[in-house]
Amino acid sequence: YPASAQECVKVTAARSLNLRSDSGTTAPVIGWLLAGDVLHLVDQVDPNWWRVTTGARVGFVRSSYLQITACP
Repeated sequence: YPASAQECVKVTAARSLNLRSDSGTTAPVIGWLLAGDVLHLVDQVDPNWWRVTTGARVGFVRSSYLQITACP
């Protein structure tokens, strides 16, 4: 599921959201995201996990905690 060139997602988790090195809850956490953070969507690897970029980091987040939004 590739994303369009300028598609972004906003974190909707109540608190923080884990940014993982791969899709899946057993993948190592490489960072944390806060509610309201806007990320660039790279692609949707499956219905549950999206690959995103935030600054220089690329990681995976659970799609149920994200919503499509306008890029800043």
